[in-house]
Amino acid sequence: MSESLQSRLLTRHWPLVIPALVWLLLFTGFLQSEVLRAAVAVACIALMLYQWLAYRKTSTGARFVLLSLIVAGFGLSSVWLALNVVRFYTYGHESAGMGLWHVYVIHAQDILLWFIGTLVVVVSVWVVSGWSIQRQVARRRLRKLGFSADDMRSEDAIFKKWGEIAAAKFPQKISFNEITSHSWSQPSKYEQSKTAFEALGFRRNCMFVASPQNWIVEFWLSDEPGLFATIVDAKSRGVYSEVTVMKNDGSTVGFDNLEDCGLQHYKPDSCFHCGLIAPDQLVERAFQARQPNDFKQTGLAECVRVYEQSVNEYLAWRRSVGISGSEMKQTLERLKRMGSLKK
Repeated sequence: MSESLQSRLLTRHWPLVIPALVWLLLFTGFLQSEVLRAAVAVACIALMLYQWLAYRKTSTGARFVLLSLIVAGFGLSSVWLALNVVRFYTYGHESAGMGLWHVYVIHAQDILLWFIGTLVVVVSVWVVSGWSIQRQVARRRLRKLGFSADDMRSEDAIFKKWGEIAAAKFPQKISFNEITSHSWSQPSKYEQSKTAFEALGFRRNCMFVASPQNWIVEFWLSDEPGLFATIVDAKSRGVYSEVTVMKNDGSTVGFDNLEDCGLQHYKPDSCFHCGLIAPDQLVERAFQARQPNDFKQTGLAECVRVYEQSVNEYLAWRRSVGISGSEMKQTLERLKRMGSLKK
């Protein structure tokens, strides 16, 4: 399990750790004070209520039911602990009323134990059977994609095969076809980039669709020599911005506001993922990379040609080297974080 996944799980489910830790301390001989036990029990009950309300906002269907059962199990265990404190203080009391309350508490604890035991059995069977069914469904889906039994023998083998399948889907080349309009997948993000480039003095020009992959690129030209920008809309990455420096020797250096994609680059010194920064910061980095007299003034046609050529050079290189298992693993984790891939 990756560190990022562990971090997300801990952030979402941390309240469940507290009652489990409390029972561990009880079984190991700590928390001998009845007053402390009562305080801990009440705190755990409140924490489980908080956790259930959190799950209610973030989970639905069968997943919500399962998580609710887990929360109920911990919550009832905390109630049992609180009743055990009451049982302690009503034991051997001279008052007949207190003695009767002692009996009621014992009966209530017995009923709670039955419910808790039932919940443990139900959740255990649900988790084991659900894991087994999910595993079988996942393996069936992988077989439909072309995975063999050997390809599924380990996680590394699965990612290696997945990388081979993904690499095989890369087109031989892409070509840009001009379009007049596009419905941006993230309109607010596009408007932010558009407003930023306009404020920086860039002029919006033509928009193209990259066939056959069907991603969109809109070109923005600048009066600064050897500098142009693009706004891209791709299914796997959403809307993002790029700033490109064109040098006299025909090479380019590109800066985009994407996080690290996890893939190797054709030319490591020609493409930089700068993280989630604003377009003006991309332009600033482009200026820093631009050497005096090592750039040229270009028009739209040259910008489109160079951009298209660089993409096709990358596709040719990627088909030759493929996608490694580690690269594929990082790519799938990134898609999950973005919500572009169903878990």
